[in-house]
Amino acid sequence: MLLRRVIDHVKAQSWTAVALDFLIVVVGILIAFQITNWSERRGDARQEAEFMRNLAEDLGRDRVEYQAGMSSAIVTISTANYILESAGLDTIETLTLPIAGAPSVNTNAGQIPAPPSIELSPDQKQRLWSSIVVVYFPNANPTAFDSLASTGNLGIISDDAYLRDLQTYRHVIDELSGSQTLTHSVFRSLAVEAGQRKGLAPFMRMPEEEFIELVKNNNDLVAAIRTQLAYSVLHFKQIEVADAMAAELQAYLTSRGAQ
Repeated sequence: MLLRRVIDHVKAQSWTAVALDFLIVVVGILIAFQITNWSERRGDARQEAEFMRNLAEDLGRDRVEYQAGMSSAIVTISTANYILESAGLDTIETLTLPIAGAPSVNTNAGQIPAPPSIELSPDQKQRLWSSIVVVYFPNANPTAFDSLASTGNLGIISDDAYLRDLQTYRHVIDELSGSQTLTHSVFRSLAVEAGQRKGLAPFMRMPEEEFIELVKNNNDLVAAIRTQLAYSVLHFKQIEVADAMAAELQAYLTSRGAQ
């Protein structure tokens, strides 16, 4: 209909009418584009809101895992230092990590303080070896982020800084998982084996005095306990960093009403 009218106006050389017809067409196209863009923005906003809700659930579950992991590490650290002190051996209050390229472990070294120790219960003192080798490895579950990333829709996250924080958090999760698989669990298994060679099972009970005496007379057990202690301090710090990041990401979601 519009095209026919334009043709008629051209034939009649009514250029003002032609210009008006052209203007109507242009305005109509612009309005159509605006409606399309508005609809797409609304769709992206809905997807972002749904993603934020799912992310809030993931972060909540992650933090529960982290709290369990840190609690487990504190028990191991407290128990190990208690055993060493009871056996008249040096405890570890600060873990010293050498920096790559440093000439010695005491030069330009990183210091990681152990978390405050807890007082062991009478039952825990009868399960000293269990507290050394039975540890909890938290398992973060970034389902929401991975699902969004797999579809290539990370662009729906309107806050670029928050997106970068999410990507950093995802990297921290991978590092924690890798450390647990390739380092912490390996040394835990070696400690279990060291105990088994001395007749110690992971969940066994043993009178405190008897166990301390066994440790005093066995360098392998002392080494296993010290190793578990050192890596538990490092593990605690790794979990603590991940939990702090999760807490910040949660706070942002709370400010946006996503929880």
